[in-house]
Parts: sequence; C-alpha cells; structure tokens
Amino acid sequence: MKFFIIILSVAGCVLMNSSKAQASEIFIDQTKKIWQVGIGQEVKYDVYLNTNGKNINAIDGEINFSDQNFLIKEISDGSSLVSLWLKKPEININKVKFSGLIPGGLKSDKAKILSLILTSNNEGVAKFNFTGSILLNDGLGTLDDLNVAERQITFTKNAVDLTEPRHLEDIFPPEDFDVFISTDQDVYDGQKFLIFSTTDKDSGLDYYEVKEGVADFFRASSPYLLKNQDINQNVIVRAVDKHGNKRTVTIESQVKPYQDTNKQAIIILVVLIVALSLIAVINFLRKK
Repeated sequence: MKFFIIILSVAGCVLMNSSKAQASEIFIDQTKKIWQVGIGQEVKYDVYLNTNGKNINAIDGEINFSDQNFLIKEISDGSSLVSLWLKKPEININKVKFSGLIPGGLKSDKAKILSLILTSNNEGVAKFNFTGSILLNDGLGTLDDLNVAERQITFTKNAVDLTEPRHLEDIFPPEDFDVFISTDQDVYDGQKFLIFSTTDKDSGLDYYEVKEGVADFFRASSPYLLKNQDINQNVIVRAVDKHGNKRTVTIESQVKPYQDTNKQAIIILVVLIVALSLIAVINFLRKK
C-alpha cells in the first residue's frame, strides 16, 4: 500500500512538472543583451511569447516594472503577433495595457508582442512583470497556463556604450491594404460601410483617416459608416504609423461618367424649359 502511494505521488509530481513545462511563456529580450544601462540612456527591449507547442488566438494583459523610477518612453506594435487589436498597446502611468486577437491562431517559440523604449533618471533595478491571460485556439476559449520569465534591468551612474539607436527608426509606410464597401442588416441598419485593416512592421500603426469627397481628413476606425451613401465622390482611407509615415487607398466614385452626363443634360433641359416658359409669359404680358 505504501509503495502504491509513493508511485502515485511520483506520478503526480511528474504530471505537475509536465504541465508546468507546457505553459506558454512571456519574456523580455534585447538584441545586444544589454541588461545594465547608464542613467538617462534609452534602450529598446522586445517582449515575446513562447506558446510551447500550443496554438493560441488571443492575448490580454499589462506589462510593468517593479521600480517606479523606470520610464516607458515609447512603445511599438510593429511586427506584432497580434493582427487584430481590441485595445492597442498604450502607456498608462508607466504601464502598458493591451488586448488583441490572432485570427487563425499562432504556434511559435518566439513571437514578438511589442517593443519598449526604457529609460531612467535614477539608479535602480527593475524586474519585468506581466499579468494577463492567453486563450487557446481550440474553439472553446480555454485559458492557457502562463509563465513569466524573470528578468531585471539595472540603471547605473556608469555610462554604458550603446551601439544601437536610441529610438525606434521607421522610414517606411504601413503595409498595403484593401478597403471594402459592405452592407449588413445587423451593422448600421443595413447602410453602406467600409472595412479596412493593415499593419506596420516597424514603429506600429497609429491611426486611420478617412476623407469623403471634398471634406477634410478626419480620424476613423473600421468598420466606418459612410456619410455619403451614394458614394458619388471619391473616398480616401489613409493609414498612419507612429512615425507619421502614410499609406493611402482611394475608392473611386460609384457614379459612372455617363450617369453624370445624363444628370447634367436633365438639369440643362429643365433650366431651358423654365427659361422659355418665363420668356413666353413675359411676351404674353407685354402684348396685353
């Protein structure tokens, strides 16, 4: 009996360790392996996910560091594993919160979530922290087990020789994308709307702008309800990344040239009829 209990205990430990080993892992990395930084210097760090052989399709969480003296100066979601952001990464009191989907799922041992530019004006040691959740791509929305790899960054008075750029460099526009006109009785009461989406591999996508006809550009998101349901003027959708680079797509007017010509001819004919009628009335009154 004692032997049987021992066997069960060992098996239980093996299963627990196996489950632990299979948990997805969030970790921070740096191309030059720079973990000691001079005060006032800025260094880029990337946050990655290792799914450990599993297929996942959603991630939600918050990144922060244990030392409040650290400052997250800039973030980028360029080349992120997330292709559809529900909540784009944003800095909130020295924390980064985000939520997104990966349509079709993802299985990878090192998929980038986002990049951070860190700095500090004081000496200190900060540990990387992540709280959140990951969902398996199993059609059930099953929560995945998650480990956070420990990593600390030290800021010191001694200057450190940094050979990489201080800021995220980006001279390229967002990726090419398509804009689709759609209708659905469950969306905007069946009215016409636009659907669009793209990514930016470097600094990350910042926002979209839409211009209908001669109106000015203004910020918008997809799906976008068309103000001009006739679409008788060009519609322009512009994607802008975090460094101001732009990619533009134009939807041509849905009105055919001959339709415009027919409308103009009808207007001219109506004007002529009215003019001739007025002339006839004036002549009639003069004869009296």
